[in-house]
Amino acid sequence: MRITEGQYDELEELVYRGEYTSKAEIIRELLREKFDAFSIYLHKKAEKDREKHTSLEEYGKSRCLE
Repeated sequence: MRITEGQYDELEELVYRGEYTSKAEIIRELLREKFDAFSIYLHKKAEKDREKHTSLEEYGKSRCLE
């Protein structure tokens, strides 16, 4: 995640107005939001993959490898 110069200026303004105690606090919050969104994506993907999963036993039977 990259922060543009304009966004950096916005961060400084938020700190100046007292909405956050530091730029680091804002960045941590943004990273946490991105991480949470990515975790949700991975969880959904894992559920889909689990639904498609074929056990080794079933795979062997389908290939006449009993």
